[in-house]
Amino acid sequence: MAHDTRLKGEFVARRPKSERRRIIIDWIIAIAVIACIAGIVYGVGFSNVSKVKGVLVIGNRIVGSEEIARAVSGALASRSWISRAVGDGNIVFWMFAKEMPGETINEPAIKSLAVNVDPIGRRVIIEVREREFVGVWCADTCVGFDGRGIAYFDAPSIEGSLFLEIQDVGGSAPKFGERVLGDEQQFNNMLATIQGVRDAGIAITHVTVKDHNLREWSITPSHGGELLFSFDVVPERIASILKNIMERTKWDGLSYVDFRVVNRVYYK
Repeated sequence: MAHDTRLKGEFVARRPKSERRRIIIDWIIAIAVIACIAGIVYGVGFSNVSKVKGVLVIGNRIVGSEEIARAVSGALASRSWISRAVGDGNIVFWMFAKEMPGETINEPAIKSLAVNVDPIGRRVIIEVREREFVGVWCADTCVGFDGRGIAYFDAPSIEGSLFLEIQDVGGSAPKFGERVLGDEQQFNNMLATIQGVRDAGIAITHVTVKDHNLREWSITPSHGGELLFSFDVVPERIASILKNIMERTKWDGLSYVDFRVVNRVYYK
């Protein structure tokens, strides 16, 4: 007859030895995993192994290196609480940052930037691509702008035909990060027309926005006269037309050449 083990009148079943052994092994594994995770967290978050040795900013001319590094750090910290927890002194903070547009860090002069991380050397390299200068737009003040017409720095008024300067009569200077001309297509038409005039071998002294409402603007060549244009169109074959006019007339005797009407050219 089998002997039952009883405690306070209740039946207590004994666990098989194999089951008790499995439970012990599971506990050992769990403790080991927790210890490993704790070690990794400590190593990544608190030890010197993960501390950043230096942050290098390259490619910048307009915005200072410290300002850029600080702005990028702030943008990355705003992404998650984990980033804020480890801080920018930790290499992990920078690990998942790649391409960033300039708008991300609120720096109009910067077109984009890339964050490159050397985890072995624990160094961070921020490669900056600033906007490419195209010309100066002057209203009540002057600002430099890029090929998309984005204003991004204070500029002096310039003289001569070496650099493009556009005088906006009656207009106001745009804020940094805004377009110098509100309509993108009109701005593109303007640049394409200016390039056509240059392709004709004509040096440009002045470019003037005459009337935004009438969408009229003009170019003053270095040898005199005035070229009249509309923001709405790019005159077809403008370079060849201007070359033809220069061959047939004495340019310095012309008052104007008018391209404002589509497919028509008037000159006097």
